[in-house]
Amino acid sequence: MTEQSFRQLAAGYKAALNSLYTAYYGHVTGVLVYKYRCPQDEAQEIYTDTVLRFQDKVIEGSVENSNVKAYLQRIAINFFLERKRKAKTALERSEAYLHDLAQTPPDEYDPLVAREDRYGLETGQQTRLLALQKAMARLDEICRNLLTDSIALGIKPRFLAEKFGFKNARVVSDKKSRCKQELKSLVQQLLAQPESF
Repeated sequence: MTEQSFRQLAAGYKAALNSLYTAYYGHVTGVLVYKYRCPQDEAQEIYTDTVLRFQDKVIEGSVENSNVKAYLQRIAINFFLERKRKAKTALERSEAYLHDLAQTPPDEYDPLVAREDRYGLETGQQTRLLALQKAMARLDEICRNLLTDSIALGIKPRFLAEKFGFKNARVVSDKKSRCKQELKSLVQQLLAQPESF
């Protein structure tokens, strides 16, 4: 980036921002996609956020015009890792719930009352938990049992392959991934229509 372009970026010129965006797009998104296995569409979003963050730093005066490519790459990687951590946390909460669900006998189970008494959950969490329970009930039996066995009971895919009659552990992992996606989709549908439950 030239010194003139850097000054224009600091002054908030849109042309300088566009120039910066196109100059490093291929490199930064390439690193995210090929090195960090980030989906292409997510890499594009992250890169856009990265360029905007960089412009903010330039306007603040907290960044100099040296090694811009490495600086953009570092910001993008940090954004990606932050998103990954947030996604993992949400998945862990769901897995913890499935584990609790498997431990409670069906005849004594009122999910909201039990969880509220035990954890003192607020209404938003109660709604999400109820949506998760309803979504689990709507899954087909194989998905429901596969998610329960793998997440709640911690059974490894190689043992589940034999139990469910799959070819190998990879097929189990693929099926588990599809089941998780279906569960997530059902939960989102239910949360979008709270009157349905």
